[in-house]
Amino acid sequence: ACNKRCKYNRFYILKSKCSDKIIDVANSGQENGTNVWQHTNNGTVAQRWYIMPCGNGYCNIISRCNIMALDIDKAKTKNGTNVQCWEVNNTNAQKFKFVKAG
Repeated sequence: ACNKRCKYNRFYILKSKCSDKIIDVANSGQENGTNVWQHTNNGTVAQRWYIMPCGNGYCNIISRCNIMALDIDKAKTKNGTNVQCWEVNNTNAQKFKFVKAG
C-alpha cells in the first residue's frame, strides 16, 4: 500500500477500451522488472497509478503498490516489447504522453 514514502494523493486506474480491463502490476510485485499486465478490475493498489508531469507534455506513471514507474523494457521500440515497473530513473523508457483516442 501507499506508505510514508508516498507523496502522491490522487490515483487513477488505466482502463483498456478494447478489453475493458485495468493495467495492473503483476502479483503486486515490488522488484525492478515486475511485469505489468491487464486484469479484471479488483480495486487493489496494484491497479492504481499516479500521473506525474515530467515536462514537454510527458509524464511518469507511478504505481501505488510499489512506487515504481511504468517502464518500457530497455527503452526498446519494437512492437511487443514488454512493459514493466522500474524504479524512477527519468529515462525516456518511463515518459508517456496521453493523447485523445479517435
